[in-house]
Amino acid sequence: MPALNGFLLEGRLNNDLIALAEQHDYRVESLEINRGYGSTELELSLQGTGLRKINGQSLELAGTLEHGNFFSVPGMISGDLDISYHAYEQGVRFTMPGTLSGSMNLNGSVSARLTTEGIELPLDPGAVLTLQVAPAAGQLTSHRSGTIAVDMEPLMWTVTENSEPLFVMDMNSPVMEFSTRQQSWSMTAPEVSYSMPAVSSDVLLVVDNIQAEGRQTSDDDQVNSHFAVNTGPVQVPSLSEQGLDSLIEGVTVRSSVENLDRKLLERIPELLGRGDAEQLMSVHDASQWLLDLVTSQPRVAVDELAVQTSKGSFAFAFDLAGTDKTRAFVQGLLDNPPQTLVEESLMAHAALQSMAMSASVHLSDDLLDWGCEFIPQQIVQEQGGQPAEAVLYSTLCNTMVNSGDFLTMSCLQFQEAEQQMQCLNSMQQAKGAWKESRTVKMALEDGQLLLNGVELNGFPL
Repeated sequence: MPALNGFLLEGRLNNDLIALAEQHDYRVESLEINRGYGSTELELSLQGTGLRKINGQSLELAGTLEHGNFFSVPGMISGDLDISYHAYEQGVRFTMPGTLSGSMNLNGSVSARLTTEGIELPLDPGAVLTLQVAPAAGQLTSHRSGTIAVDMEPLMWTVTENSEPLFVMDMNSPVMEFSTRQQSWSMTAPEVSYSMPAVSSDVLLVVDNIQAEGRQTSDDDQVNSHFAVNTGPVQVPSLSEQGLDSLIEGVTVRSSVENLDRKLLERIPELLGRGDAEQLMSVHDASQWLLDLVTSQPRVAVDELAVQTSKGSFAFAFDLAGTDKTRAFVQGLLDNPPQTLVEESLMAHAALQSMAMSASVHLSDDLLDWGCEFIPQQIVQEQGGQPAEAVLYSTLCNTMVNSGDFLTMSCLQFQEAEQQMQCLNSMQQAKGAWKESRTVKMALEDGQLLLNGVELNGFPL
């Protein structure tokens, strides 16, 4: 029976490895299978394809697979494999070694113990800042449906500056899942803590119940990527004296990167001249690469950054996208690069005119009310003032916020009466949207600056 299992294993390896590698954006560089009666020696080398080419990812597996009894539990195949993951960071090729020990059932599902050794990655060209990843371990399960889950033990990452700990993150038992067919991933962790040893030996903040997910979609070689994270309460122990250590009840972040040409992304190693690139992209090709990149009108956005507090809520959004004018601007920049400070200023202005941008902020009424009370109290207290001053400032704050008059303060920059009056008229219209929704939105569309949908003529960009 072991010999039969070995025969089945060899057939599965030969038939399935190429398809499995392609599902994960790898190609089989080399595969060597030496089947014996009770065991099979395996050596596999995978080279990253698609977006994995950006940082030169590759994967090597080598070890022995034992052929268990056909009816054995938990699997008919068991073994120990050495794993080496390779990639480039700051132009330097690094390797993360590890091991995979477990079994595979007849239906192709895998259950294994995954361990990785510690590694240090440079975060800047001079390696002044580095990321130290501590050794890690977890339980991996994989199914032929293309789903992989890894239940990890606690993780610790440390950012160092000149070998001194600068920032430490401890993640309590995260669970990660990957779906190759849906091009998505997710991660949950019951608690993540952050500290800065150079500043204090105490924990800086603790985030509960983190849930993160991401997905990638492709349409006619256009790549779109979406990311989202939600958290539970955030504890900041250093703010306990002010009573604000439990102020944040939850955070939501959603971001998008859209309309990127996959083939152009795969050529980034050539553009940067990284060690694994076959050749450095010429100046002419680099210029054409940039033109092709903006032709698809890429978009980068923070679709939502929302913070829920015990005093109210706050939300922010930002959007930047290319337009049909962006390529012409880039072409002009390449043909006639600025030579003076004046030309640089004009070029920066033209860059803004060629793109579409927006940014918005929303605050709830209860958060505004609390802020108008809390902030004046803190300022007066620090300056040694009287409580009556705080009451006065609080009243002024509420008046400015409720009426939207704070928007008109920007009109003071204009010296001429006609410009001031035009600005005040625009702000009067913009205040209506603020009073209705407590939202301020700035946008740049077709070279026109807008505030809450109202054109702002004469404002410098």
